[in-house]
Amino acid sequence: VVGGYSDSKYLDSVQVFCPEREGWVPGPSLLQRRGGLALATAGGALYACGGRDGGMYLSSAERFVLPRITSDPHEGTWQALPNLSKRRCYAFARQFEGKVWLCGGMERTNEYLESVEQLTLDGNEGQSTWQPGPAMLQKR
Repeated sequence: VVGGYSDSKYLDSVQVFCPEREGWVPGPSLLQRRGGLALATAGGALYACGGRDGGMYLSSAERFVLPRITSDPHEGTWQALPNLSKRRCYAFARQFEGKVWLCGGMERTNEYLESVEQLTLDGNEGQSTWQPGPAMLQKR
């Protein structure tokens, strides 16, 4: 469970279900508090995109990478990614054909979006940028 909203504040906390303990354990916190974010898994990493932090809609994105030699979530780190081209909240994210696709959502004017962005997963996300994808037929 990543980010969210609780007790009148946006969260940067992460909780991981641990089958060995039959319960939830805290994981490394996000770099930025965010609720209404979009999540996707790709290439062994978890991508957290957009969302909101109070009144501000976010254009930031980050990914969580776990070292290959462990499955302990405390061993991983969150890494900043290039900013999205638009601030967006309540979007949908998915890995498809070697890219993270971010679709729709809402911008800070409370307008729904039909725009799509994509990040190529080439191992050098710090050098990648979000590129526009084909717009959806309807705002969502």
